[in-house]
Amino acid sequence: MSNANPQSLAGRVCFCLLLCAIGLYLLASIREIDRDLKKDSDWRTYFTKDAMHYYVVAQAFASGDFSMSYEKGWPYRQPLFPLLIAGVMKATNDDLLAIRMINVGVIVFAAITLFVILRAFWRDSAAAAIISILFVLNPFVYDQAIHGLNTEPLHLFLLICIIACLLRYTAVRHWIYLLLLAFTIGLDYLDRINGLFLAISAFAVLLCFALSQYFFGPEHHAVRLGRRLIRRSIWNYRRSGEVGDADLSDEATGVSDDRAKSDAPHTVSWWHYLVAALVLVITTAPSWLSRLHYFGNPFYYGAIQNFLWGDTYLGSMDSPRALTVSDYFASHSLLDAAGRFLLGCSKVFFAIPIDRERLPVLYFAALAGIWFAWRQRRTPYLWLLLFYGLQMLPLAWTQPVNTTPRIPYAVTQPFELFFAAIFVHWLWTKTLPDKAAQSKDGVSLRYSRHGSDLS
Repeated sequence: MSNANPQSLAGRVCFCLLLCAIGLYLLASIREIDRDLKKDSDWRTYFTKDAMHYYVVAQAFASGDFSMSYEKGWPYRQPLFPLLIAGVMKATNDDLLAIRMINVGVIVFAAITLFVILRAFWRDSAAAAIISILFVLNPFVYDQAIHGLNTEPLHLFLLICIIACLLRYTAVRHWIYLLLLAFTIGLDYLDRINGLFLAISAFAVLLCFALSQYFFGPEHHAVRLGRRLIRRSIWNYRRSGEVGDADLSDEATGVSDDRAKSDAPHTVSWWHYLVAALVLVITTAPSWLSRLHYFGNPFYYGAIQNFLWGDTYLGSMDSPRALTVSDYFASHSLLDAAGRFLLGCSKVFFAIPIDRERLPVLYFAALAGIWFAWRQRRTPYLWLLLFYGLQMLPLAWTQPVNTTPRIPYAVTQPFELFFAAIFVHWLWTKTLPDKAAQSKDGVSLRYSRHGSDLS
């Protein structure tokens, strides 16, 4: 049976459909933005709430003021998105149409990036195109790109890159993906303060992954094999005296090295994790250094922190001081806390994704993909599932207070895309007369001669 050609007719048709979907998205976006600008072309009245904040900060950046003094009034705003707006301001002389088109361009670039990543992972142009179409035509994506200036489109793009890096790292354990992961997480934190939850969750997953590789990975088995060979050789030497020290060393070292090379294509040391942590700290320096200077706390975000321990949105925002866990449990029991958490979980894991997608094809395809990942033991995707679950926990806890659905769904959707790709790839290959050559883990760029996924 022949392998499926990535340039096959079906793949080319699906790719053409993706281009048509992108064209439709661009046409609808430009038309809507142009219609809004004809009604009001004054940014002072055109931009409101969050968009106004980002526009004012971008004006300061465009004028050369990088003191981050805006944090005194809006400590919950991050600098990356305003910096992008400032660049467009300088290039277009404050053209509002160009500024409004920033997020539209980010979504188009994210859709193309997603297609390239999934096509490389699955070696399946059709499945990659289908998932990218579901992304670019998603109602949530359209709303966030054309209404105001929101950080969600940039966050979606960065989270797609973060997920790709995590999948590749857990598959091949190459240090370059670890560093890229740390860098993109840092950029996401500079886009939204929720990136702090993402960074903590990524650290926890990487720690669990490193420990699992140390205790159960191929290197651990190779070391144990080498030790057994050494002990057996020493025992034989003591019995017969016929095994020399040189032969002993060659035998033990040679066998364990060969086993390690075949089972572990790449090895990451602890110092690689230290370098990745340093990359994260340096990347996020523009945010935490300014907060340290103005507030004496690198992680000060103002009243928005009170969502963790407040009861209502207005009560949290209007509190004269920072609320703590003791403030919450002074008037609530553990049963109250459990009820709040379960209510938040029901919203962020079920109600919000279904509501935001309106026609939840992507959501249920992702659920099917999770089932296939478990049944087929696609280990990198199981680590990805843990990564998703951990970072959603604080969002589930705060959802009953900060009830806006865009924050948790902006985190959920990129994960849905990668899990749904598992199901779509399986479903697509079932329709072909000749089964397509499948990636071993759904994250491989090519096979090594040992059958492992290499970069």
